[in-house]
Amino acid sequence: MTDGRRGGAGPGAAGGACLRCGECCRVRGFVRLGAGEADRIAVFLGMDPRAFAAEYARLALDRRSLELGEKENGECVFLLGNECVIHPVKPAQCRAFPDGWRYPGAEEICPACRPGPQKPV
Repeated sequence: MTDGRRGGAGPGAAGGACLRCGECCRVRGFVRLGAGEADRIAVFLGMDPRAFAAEYARLALDRRSLELGEKENGECVFLLGNECVIHPVKPAQCRAFPDGWRYPGAEEICPACRPGPQKPV
């Protein structure tokens, strides 16, 4: 699924907890940075906010905010193995997944959204 959704922690839409498998961070899409989020991530990484923006973000198409960059394979630039490098300060969009995102097909990406026992893929 490549519809611009990406996220990663909190209870699952099916009532389960996030398994921190990183699958949601492998979906091509975008992660919009809210007010102050670029600065928080930059501080966490020990970077100047402008340097952070130049290296890890891009201007959103509507030119109203920044979005996190992606690796060539579509993964989030901050995904390392199955772990989020910026987990303690990750954007609200990521923290809200999967509960904040109700859409058909979420269970195809997120094991915590699947009915029954929850196991990483």
